[in-house]
Amino acid sequence: MVERGLARVFGVYRTSPDGLSRDDYRDHLKDAELCAAAERVGARAYTDRSAIRSQRAEGRQEQAELDLAAGRAPPTEMLDINTVARDELMRIPGIGDHFANLIIEHRPYEG
Repeated sequence: MVERGLARVFGVYRTSPDGLSRDDYRDHLKDAELCAAAERVGARAYTDRSAIRSQRAEGRQEQAELDLAAGRAPPTEMLDINTVARDELMRIPGIGDHFANLIIEHRPYEG
């Protein structure tokens, strides 16, 4: 579906049937999505390229508002990486369950 421009790629977290790692498979899907966009096939045939920046900015703003309302906003204060709770670590953009657990497992940190 991605190659035909009918789906987008977000998170991929398992090994593919071909044995590709999640990162390799995610890159493969992103490449397919980019090719579909360049060829203007599927849903991409109807994309208004002049509106992409404003639509993406609007989407990011909406996501930030949803995150704030759900208590998922990034922390605004300094965190002590040696004592901060797992849920607080996960509020940092890019830190999910896996990385939060790794950070906690490798405590203490010097700094």
